[in-house]
Amino acid sequence: PNPLVTPYDTTIIDVPAGATVTAEFHHTLTSAGTSDGDEPISASHKGPIMVYLAKVPSALQTTMTGLQWFKIYEDGLHSDGTWAVDTMIANKGKVNFQMPVCVPSGEYFMRVELIALHAAGSLLGAQLYMECAQIRVTGGGSASPDTVSFPGAYTQSDPGILINKLSPAIQSLVQDPSHVARLRARPLSVFLALLLPVPLARPLHLQALVPLVQALVPLVRALALQVRAAHLALEALLFMDNAVDKGGQDLLPVHRVHAHTPVWFLSVMHLVSTYLPPTATSHAVKCNLGEDLLVVARINRLDVYKLLPNGLELSSSLELLSRVAALHEVSPDSGPGALLVITDHPDCTALIVEFSVKEQKLVVQSSHRLTSSIKRPLAGCTVCAVSADRRYAAVALYLGSMNIFSFGRKNGGIILEMKSESPISELLLSSFAFVPNPTSGEVTIALLYRTHSDEMKLSFKTIDEDTLDVSRDGHIVDMMKHAFQRLIPISSRGEGLLVIGDERIVYHGTQKKDRKQKSPIEGRRKSDLKQREAHILTEWQYSDITGYGVIDGERTLISDKYGKLVMIVIDKEKEGIQAHLLGEASSASCIAYINAGVIFLGSETGDSQLVQITSSGSLEVVDTYPNTAPIIDATLADIDNSGDPIVVTCSGEGKTGSLRIIRTGANIEELASIGDTKGVTRVFLLKDGTESDSYLLLSYPQETKIVNIKDSHTYSEVPENDFAGLVRDSTTLVAANLEVEYSHLAIQATRIAVNLINMQTGEQCNRWPGDIVAACIHGDMICVGLHDNSLLLLHVDQDRKLLKDGKQAQFGSQISVVSMRSDSTGKSNIFLGFWQKHVVQILNTDTLERMAEIEVPHVPLSIVPWEHDFPVVHRFHLLVGTGNGHVVTMRLRSKGSSFDIGERRLIYLGERPVHLQKYVDQGKENVIATGKRAVILSRSNRSVVQHHINIK
Repeated sequence: PNPLVTPYDTTIIDVPAGATVTAEFHHTLTSAGTSDGDEPISASHKGPIMVYLAKVPSALQTTMTGLQWFKIYEDGLHSDGTWAVDTMIANKGKVNFQMPVCVPSGEYFMRVELIALHAAGSLLGAQLYMECAQIRVTGGGSASPDTVSFPGAYTQSDPGILINKLSPAIQSLVQDPSHVARLRARPLSVFLALLLPVPLARPLHLQALVPLVQALVPLVRALALQVRAAHLALEALLFMDNAVDKGGQDLLPVHRVHAHTPVWFLSVMHLVSTYLPPTATSHAVKCNLGEDLLVVARINRLDVYKLLPNGLELSSSLELLSRVAALHEVSPDSGPGALLVITDHPDCTALIVEFSVKEQKLVVQSSHRLTSSIKRPLAGCTVCAVSADRRYAAVALYLGSMNIFSFGRKNGGIILEMKSESPISELLLSSFAFVPNPTSGEVTIALLYRTHSDEMKLSFKTIDEDTLDVSRDGHIVDMMKHAFQRLIPISSRGEGLLVIGDERIVYHGTQKKDRKQKSPIEGRRKSDLKQREAHILTEWQYSDITGYGVIDGERTLISDKYGKLVMIVIDKEKEGIQAHLLGEASSASCIAYINAGVIFLGSETGDSQLVQITSSGSLEVVDTYPNTAPIIDATLADIDNSGDPIVVTCSGEGKTGSLRIIRTGANIEELASIGDTKGVTRVFLLKDGTESDSYLLLSYPQETKIVNIKDSHTYSEVPENDFAGLVRDSTTLVAANLEVEYSHLAIQATRIAVNLINMQTGEQCNRWPGDIVAACIHGDMICVGLHDNSLLLLHVDQDRKLLKDGKQAQFGSQISVVSMRSDSTGKSNIFLGFWQKHVVQILNTDTLERMAEIEVPHVPLSIVPWEHDFPVVHRFHLLVGTGNGHVVTMRLRSKGSSFDIGERRLIYLGERPVHLQKYVDQGKENVIATGKRAVILSRSNRSVVQHHINIK
């Protein structure tokens, strides 16, 4: 590191346009020509080198704010795998570049910048080294290039700043762009010619081609990967040429000055998130995973709802990488179960997901790949079925193949104990289900399928419990040519299935016979051999069935595409099926019976609903869960003439069609307004001993005002005589009520004093004077940072007097912000930020000793320790608002006398300082962060999620 040399050099270097300029890097000011092993820089610090210029009235000025920079040179990753830094080291620290002839004449600041990427695989890992020169360009041109600002041109999450320099993706993308374009443009016939270069001498039978196809599979895969890499490379080059600086949202901005400026790129991938989270509900299951829960699948997300007396409460969510195709509860015994999740796109996978009661979230315990590269996917069929005892599962994703799983328990958790893949002859499957409680004691599975002659068949096969193999031969029932779509296992009559069709529903007894049975559609048949159970038939009077859910062994709920909800009841006495229309609701793709007549209807084409069957047998909607899907059309519209268009969608299907206004983020509804508040820097709410907020404290740069908000219709400023205990001639740093038993007492910390105020009388109870620069209130403790770089703890005693606690510490820098936190065990910590050091220190409150020091990108101005919704004693989030517009979020774990830091993120809110404030909404703590723009921060699965605030 070079020291600051004063007085400043007054030399201005003349640089003719078109001349070659040489910049030099050295480890220190005196390391050139020495044996310093890191001269000019450590060989591990590989990365690009750039040169920027900023036009200034005088190159001798000392003002650096507001400068606009443009790039004239960049050298990055070379085709041989070396970097600009390697070239610079080989040239003994020298970097040669040409001053473009188009740069206008005048005085400039020159910024020569090196970005070391050896630690850039994590946030704040990239290291920027830059040197500046005062130059005067002569004989220049008339270019007017685009410019950027520093800071602001880069963010820590830019792909050019956050990157692994050894990534194979980068190495594979360094190639001739014209070659990439040619490779991408090759037609499919070229690749087929590469695969089959020799013409076939004679026709081949299809079976004979199988070995050839199997042999070509690895080659095709490798070729596909090469094409994909070339595709990405071309897109990266095209994108790089058109890259612009959008606040650091995309790639490293490159601004060309002339046609020969070399441009290298560091990354071609950027993260894209959906504008609106998935809302369509495809699966739902009520289950006991240690707690009674409702788990709902929405495309690639699992939402966990707690069952409360007044409805459902969203507890947590789990995002998956693939689309959910099936969701079931499994368990090998009577203990808590787990979820079996089958995904089908982009990868076919079986996941075992358990619920952590301690952390209140879903956790993927194991993953089992089911994808096949040569089998044909099975379409229009049930994907998964689970046995009545939840010990076995069957999965069918490909023609002629079925996977059977059995589950066990190990160390308290559920595991996939055995897996078997068996061939099946029923190719055109429509549905399959395990037969409940088979009298034979065997594991039996029923398969509903269509033959090549378009006849419907129902076959019953056994599963070997030792090998999980599906038997080749089975008992077959002819269902004629009627259209049946799915099987629902029913156990009310010992063993049986509901066979659901377009026009009829059949209850089919599954007790095996000694010979082939006649179709129940043709009538019942008596046997002098083993008497089987009779079939029961009813006509289906409604539309296409979209979803079903089982209440118990006798009652099943069925929904059609127009939202008619029907209860199917199997009458044991009359041996008949009764269909009771309960009413109309959303067309359900899945139905989960909760209890006491409460039903969850999950829909993919309308809003999902929580409904209840009333005493009269009708339906009553308890709650609605909006669904935007399916989106038939969408447009941007400025519906309120604000100049800010929003997305309007044509959503739904059939009778659920609707126009939806899509807003992401939090909407702000104005309830009241107070005039003449220009210049307010902080706002605090205070109580006067009642449960409701009574006063609004407004802090200005030089004064403080208090507003009475007890009357919801009229907000008025409180006269000075009515509230004499309040300090009004200074800005208020922090104000808050004391703990509940003293809620009529409040603390006001200003620049000149800490005051204890009786909020009922407005009188001052006590006052502690001091030269205060920062303060926070925590319970009955007040932590103040003083102008002399010291920290002091105060507390309110039982006599309501402010006393020095006796704990004081001195620091080498002035404190910019202070905050406190206590965990559930009563242990507390103090968090400090400093003006001269970009760090946050964590202190032990009892000893004021430092436990940790965390670097942040700028001066910390606001610190919020944020407990988890379901407290874990040693874990919490720490949020830091900085002076350059960033919010730093990190997860901390206490380890005795130190802290582990994990899951660190940066959120950029513009170039203005950021202030953080916690608030409670519906029993959950959120944080509002305000800078140039504002966001609300909430938690999902223990991660911090940001929501934009929609303010018109």
